Amino acid sequence: MKTISLKLPEEMDAMLEAIAEERGKTKSEIAREALVAFFENGQKKPAVSAYDLAKDLIGKFRGPRDLSTSRKYMRGYGR
Repeated sequence: MKTISLKLPEEMDAMLEAIAEERGKTKSEIAREALVAFFENGQKKPAVSAYDLAKDLIGKFRGPRDLSTSRKYMRGYGR
């Protein structure tokens, strides 16, 4: 196994120490587990929001500006 050196902020080192003690493992074991989780899950593309998908369409259409919030447009809908 290769050895690396890592600089951590005091708070992060304290959290790492606490988790290691809680689980009965070394800080190195916890760091390796965290890296494995990142490599498996952290490389996924972030989820795309509805806004991201439709942002180029905003303001492109005509119609009532309060369509989604006004009950008057729902009268008779579905009859």
